[in-house]
Amino acid sequence: QELRCYDKVIELNPQSADGFFWKGYVLSELEQLQRAIEFYDKAIDLDSQFELAYLNQGVAFGDLGQYQQELRCYDKVIELNPQSEDAHFNKGSALSDLGQFQRAIECYDKVIELTPHCGDSYYNKGNVLHSLEQFHQAIECFDKSIELDPEDSQVYLAKGSALSHLEEFYRAVECFDKSIELNPYTFETYEAYSEKGFAFGALEEFQQAIECFDKAMQLDPLDP
Repeated sequence: QELRCYDKVIELNPQSADGFFWKGYVLSELEQLQRAIEFYDKAIDLDSQFELAYLNQGVAFGDLGQYQQELRCYDKVIELNPQSEDAHFNKGSALSDLGQFQRAIECYDKVIELTPHCGDSYYNKGNVLHSLEQFHQAIECFDKSIELDPEDSQVYLAKGSALSHLEEFYRAVECFDKSIELNPYTFETYEAYSEKGFAFGALEEFQQAIECFDKAMQLDPLDP
């Protein structure tokens, strides 16, 4: 129904960049990503300064795994608006997907500079540092993210993983327990019980490790 509405807008005004943009947006929501990209292109042809069209097109490219095209979209947004938090944040995620971790950190640092209270930026930066095996620095980022959003279960899971790598297993278990408490019925919970089981195994507390693995098996998304 929405698509028909935007088709009518375009029919009435073929020069409507907004009409093409919103049709692209609806197609993205319907996961018709290649078609969405084509309509964002049409919006951009009509309005070369259309930041949101470049931004959404970048997201669509990213969902298709076309990260270089995704980066070009975010670079265009940043060219138009160097203060775009979304563009810097999304560019960091794309660079991380490409394994360009140092450049990703620079993007997240820029977002933190622009919006110091964005917990997701600290979380993502922490994940990149974790990938670089810089676990102490990663934990500092996770702690800052928790300070800004103490109800985000995935940050506790990530912090617990970093602590396990540092062999601080009791502290890791506390983080896994907090993640489970906040979000008891998702894939993250399966991961938290699994990681908690490995931590107890490293501590040679084998009965508790088995109980955690049993719980993880009950939640295993690959074993319905």
